[in-house]
Amino acid sequence: MLFDFPFLFLIGLANFMYRSFLFLLESFFFASSLKLWKARWLLYSHYFFQEFLLNSQRKKMKGSFPEGDLTYGETPFLTVRSLILWSEIKKKSVVWDLGCGRGMFVLFAGIYFEMAAVGIDFFPFFINTGKLVSRKLGLTSVQWVQADFLNLDFSSLSEPDLVYLASTTFSWDTICKLAKKMENLKSGVKVITLSAALPSKTFRPLKKREFWFSWGKATAYLQERI
Repeated sequence: MLFDFPFLFLIGLANFMYRSFLFLLESFFFASSLKLWKARWLLYSHYFFQEFLLNSQRKKMKGSFPEGDLTYGETPFLTVRSLILWSEIKKKSVVWDLGCGRGMFVLFAGIYFEMAAVGIDFFPFFINTGKLVSRKLGLTSVQWVQADFLNLDFSSLSEPDLVYLASTTFSWDTICKLAKKMENLKSGVKVITLSAALPSKTFRPLKKREFWFSWGKATAYLQERI
């Protein structure tokens, strides 16, 4: 265990430097957007002081879901911008983020692109924080839903133009079940998944490309409901 410490320290240092670099880049690109700055600060301050609540909720849910389904990473604002532009959807479209985590995708889509964004996550802490941040920002175009997306009635939500799924660590069983569930979406809906395309013939592959995330690079797959 003692010999693991230098390795873990270097990994932590490298991650800190990488995330600091991303922060500097975003500071440059979005310097004029006070709302994005405020959103980032609200998220940082809230999670910094209450991270233990999230960890507590994760421990309670272990065994209820595959371990990978409870692992989360962030999609930086710069990457959210790139993904949405890459998908070529209209500015005021409806977007869903399945397993939204801290809500970076949802908040950016709502603020920067003025989209009707829906964040869905099983963790109450993520959803309650998203609602709090949205309220403080006066952001009325976003919606937060606390639910297991595999059991959620999608017809209760506004029909999406784009669905985002940061699925890198999701179990293959979860991805297959979700692909089957999303076959009921309307024709023309675009879906972005990470690390693997949806295993369904009802979705036509359009293109793929690598993007940067909080954990490093991952390949994004853009598909369209036939």
